[in-house]
Amino acid sequence: MSFRDGVRGAQKPETPLKQECLGYWRAGNRRLTAVLSTELYSLDHNCTSKSDPDRHRHYSVKAKDMRWNSICFSTALMLFSYSPSFVGSAFGQTGAIRGTVIDETDRPIQLARVRAFALSGPPQNSAANIVETDQGGHFAFESLPWGRYGLVAMKEDAGYPNTYWQFYGNGNFQMVALTSKISVVDVQIKLGPKAGVLTGEVTDAETGEALKAAFKLVRAATPHLWLSTSQPTHYHVLLPPSVEVLVEVSAPGYQTWFYGGPSDTSHRIPLYLVPGEERTFNIQLQPERNRPISRFLIPSGYTGWVKIHYNVKDAPEVQTQGLTQVFRLPESGILRTSSAGPHPEAQHQYFYYSEDGSLQRIQDDYRDQRSMIWGDHTVSTGGAINEFDFFVGSEEQYKKHLRQ
Repeated sequence: MSFRDGVRGAQKPETPLKQECLGYWRAGNRRLTAVLSTELYSLDHNCTSKSDPDRHRHYSVKAKDMRWNSICFSTALMLFSYSPSFVGSAFGQTGAIRGTVIDETDRPIQLARVRAFALSGPPQNSAANIVETDQGGHFAFESLPWGRYGLVAMKEDAGYPNTYWQFYGNGNFQMVALTSKISVVDVQIKLGPKAGVLTGEVTDAETGEALKAAFKLVRAATPHLWLSTSQPTHYHVLLPPSVEVLVEVSAPGYQTWFYGGPSDTSHRIPLYLVPGEERTFNIQLQPERNRPISRFLIPSGYTGWVKIHYNVKDAPEVQTQGLTQVFRLPESGILRTSSAGPHPEAQHQYFYYSEDGSLQRIQDDYRDQRSMIWGDHTVSTGGAINEFDFFVGSEEQYKKHLRQ
């Protein structure tokens, strides 16, 4: 599943750095100054770089006692060097955050996830700053650069949502500071109250076909706090407890379903769940009329990524049958066509085809865990979306490919 947060993303816009000093360090008589420039040449003409033509970021490096000529740092290397983790750990300016996660009754919580995020400076690798608690509810972040950090804990399968998203946390989190005087901090994070739980399945109102859908959840009193999450056909959604929430459910090619009435928010009834309350709704979505269909024909027994490159000049067109586009994949699993790609509102159908022309439907329903279609997404090149990819195989095979 994936998430989008209405506020957190808006609060952290990516701003370009222009001619900023990235680092200034002294070691004996040596001085190393790294300078980021947006010009097409370095500030002292010692080096230029065209490794990132889209961003036009170019770097020069100077040294007081030794002259480095014709040396260029790539964008990735310089941005890595700029991170607080690199700078702090390189000079021993690091500390640790340790602690325990407990529930409302002060019992330790095992396998809770704890996230530490920097409150100043550029964003850090979020995956590196998430740890799990042990059997005693203990956790530790080691070798963190000095600075101010926010801490949140979560265990969604036990009903404790990810309060990093402001839709759940409402901007509340614990703050700690690592300094030269206080380099190790011990904290206790108390989870609770538990979220409300919304469960059920989403299906086609006419055919009963299981559907994967997107849920948009909005706090009725503070609509700028919202969350959008994609869910499998059997969905499980956490709602902030004791809060009125507007719920809408959508899927490509279907009319949006609104809990409590019409789409007009002023006339809709919000959903209100107390801590730990679970409510089940089996949602039926009405198809939009004249809905297009994208039919994917895959060689029998094929396993792996399928890639469809569309709007390719001089490539063959795909077959069209009324509102249905037929994408017939070759043995390689890669198709190039001059036709348009799958319509964003289209219903997707997947089949294996054999040499004798017979077709076998491929399971793409997550609810019985036998789905053979995973990770469908579009790819853009040069600012235009011109590729559609998905994986064919078991869930285990899909996860193995992701790890490679």
